[in-house]
Formats: sequence, C-alpha cells, structure tokens
Amino acid sequence: MNYKIYKKLIEQNTKPTFKEPTLDNEYEELERTHVEKLIDLKKLIHGFLEKGELEALTEEEWKSLENSDSYGVNGLDEIRNILSDYGKNRLTFDSLNKAFDNGEQIEAPTVLFLDEEPPDLIGGNSRLMFCRVKDIKPMVYKIRMSREDIITN
Repeated sequence: MNYKIYKKLIEQNTKPTFKEPTLDNEYEELERTHVEKLIDLKKLIHGFLEKGELEALTEEEWKSLENSDSYGVNGLDEIRNILSDYGKNRLTFDSLNKAFDNGEQIEAPTVLFLDEEPPDLIGGNSRLMFCRVKDIKPMVYKIRMSREDIITN
C-alpha cells in the first residue's frame, strides 16, 4: 500500500467525532453565561434544548469567538499552561489529549449566536484548543437566538 494513502487512512481514523453536549455537562456554563450576559436562564436552557444544532465552526466564527483562548493557541505546552491557570488538573489535559489522539467521541463545544453579536463560547474552550493544535476542524453545538427573546426583564 502506498505510504501516503496509508497515512491518510490512519489520520482519518484517529480524528475525534463530535456529539451533542448534554444539559447536565453544560449546565454550570449555561449558568455562568446567564449571569455574565444577563440572559434569562430558563430561556437559555430552552434554546440549548430546542434550538441547538451540531455544525462546523467556520474559520471566521472561530477567529471572532468571544470567551475563548483557542484561536491563537500554539502548542500542547501552551494548552497545559492555560488549563493550569484555569485550575484544571493534569488529568484533564491527559484525558483530552488521549481522546483526541485515539479518535474518541467528544462532546462538541457550545457556542451562542445572538443576532449580529460575535459568537460567544459557552463551554468547550479546552476542546477547541486541542482542535486548533491538532489541526481539526471542530463541530460545535450552535445555539442561534435573538437577544430580544432572552434578555431578563
């Protein structure tokens, strides 16, 4: 077998696949977003459950993504340092690195799209950093909502 074809097959089989995140796993991040963005929590959760779609994150969206260190990250050491700064332990780094290297199924990061505002990362910065460093085009869980529909009164 041609080495280039073999290498391509190996690379295809080791890229992770993305699945929709669960409310249980994203709840704390939804709560944080509710507080930071002054968004009604019930409406945000409704948007998560009813309006979320698993889609590719475009380069332009990634570049303008708020609440994320992922676009400019330059290597595994930088990811390790950022995770340490956020108080995440070595196990988080190791388990994510292994999941990406083994092509495991990973919960997609969650991104909020409000009207004409830049996209805002709700959860999944670590996963996006690994995508960047490992040159993987990420799938994300996009929640598209109107700001008018979710502002708290």
